Formats: sequence, structure tokens, C-alpha cells
Amino acid sequence: MQKEQILVFGEKPSDINLDFLNTKHRVIVAGKNVYPARTNYICLNNVHQIDAAIKNRPNNAIIMAPKLLYSKYVFHEFVECLPDFKELDAYGWNSEAVSQQLLSLGFGMWLGAEIVYLFGYNLEMQKEVENLQAMIQLYPATEFVYVYKTMPKFNFKELKNFSLRSYDEFRKKVIKHE
Repeated sequence: MQKEQILVFGEKPSDINLDFLNTKHRVIVAGKNVYPARTNYICLNNVHQIDAAIKNRPNNAIIMAPKLLYSKYVFHEFVECLPDFKELDAYGWNSEAVSQQLLSLGFGMWLGAEIVYLFGYNLEMQKEVENLQAMIQLYPATEFVYVYKTMPKFNFKELKNFSLRSYDEFRKKVIKHE
């Protein structure tokens, strides 16, 4: 049986082409204004970005919002409520306060991802680096792969379930997986 692979796009723009993916790969995108055509879920905790996403989302993409924000959009088609993330309560998780890319990653973990490919994940702020490291450590059975076009400056070598892959390596691995 093949492992569940989920692609999570962070808040940095990414021009990676996903045309080669088949529909079994789920694509989750953090707060952006431009979405890959193959987006399944857009995780947002910002009212202005939810309003923009309602107008600009790809066909059939579902906008996922925290409970408090979802209550404002309950009558909108394609807007759904994010889970409560009870398993993260002990860590002070707050869906309204975390970055949208961490929210997207949390949703991917809630969906049961066994392999998470990260694209355009913004790690310029130290807090985001620490949050990503914490998520990787919380889910040791999940393989986290940071996909890049140019080699990033970081490498979490101490984390056994984390690796870096070039876009070409990712593409070959995913096509082989299908």
C-alpha cells in the first residue's frame, strides 16, 4: 500500500508546476493570493484573505477557516470549518493565531499525511523555524520533505524524518510513486 502524500504550500510565492500530479495527491495552500490550479484546500485565518479567496479560488478548492471565522462564512459555498486540533492543545495551539502556513501543515497532519512535501514555506522568521521543527518532532512517523528550486540555507540534520529535495528529485519520486 502506498503512503499518503500531501503537498503543503507555505506563504512564499512558488512557481512550481503540478500538472504532472494525479488527483490522489492532496494540495493544501496557506494564505496566498495566487493558488496552484490543483489546490484542494486553502487554509486561512485572516478575514481579508478569506474574502479574496472566495473570489479567486481554483475550481473545487475548499477554503478552510477556524471556527470563529467560519461562523461568519457558514453560508458561503466552498468554505468549511477547520478541525479543533485537540491533539495540539497541550502545545498552546490556537488556529486563529498561528501562521497560516503552520495552520496548513497542522491540517495536513490532521488529514493523516504520511509524507508531507513543503513548498514555499517561509522560514525567514526564527519563530517559523522553531514551529516547523516542533511539528516535525511531534510527528516522528511522518516524513517531511522540503522541496526547493535553489538550495535553502537551513538543514535540520538532527531530525531523522526531515529531508531536502530539489524540484527535479521530487518530480521523479512522485511520478515513480504513482
